[in-house]
Amino acid sequence: MRVLVTGGTGHSGSYIIPDLVAAGHEVTGLARSETAAAALSALGAKVRRGDLADLDGLKEAHAGRHARAGVPR
Repeated sequence: MRVLVTGGTGHSGSYIIPDLVAAGHEVTGLARSETAAAALSALGAKVRRGDLADLDGLKEAHAGRHARAGVPR
């Protein structure tokens, strides 16, 4: 399954992303900064630069994904 994760660099995301990757899912994390992008990559996720405030960008990031996991802070 292709999954888009928002909030993936927080405490919960640091557990959820590796579990999804280990289960064989293709995980993409939404990152606002280079620091967040590096953290997502280190967890095994592909990186998509963007921001939740950018609705068009979020729609593009979600295109082709089967699910979105919004991890709260």
